Amino acid sequence: MAPECGCAAGRQRRRARLAWSLVPGLALALLPKCPLCVVAYLSAIGIGAGIAAPLAGVVLPAARMAAVVALVAIVLLAVYAARRGRRAALAR
Repeated sequence: MAPECGCAAGRQRRRARLAWSLVPGLALALLPKCPLCVVAYLSAIGIGAGIAAPLAGVVLPAARMAAVVALVAIVLLAVYAARRGRRAALAR
């Protein structure tokens, strides 16, 4: 991969890459880590216990779907990295 130029477009790409690299850490910091934190988050946005009970049936399937999506993304990234490494090794 060629080094990036020092032009405005190159600086903008570096800033965008930096901003996107911060997103997972910020998301992890903002996610509730305990059941009481979930309740506090829900009550902060105006969702009380009366509405949270019916939503409980949606949370487990949504969590499963998020786990499957994350697993697929990890596998695809691993395959991509392996193929990229193999090409780099063959080029030597």
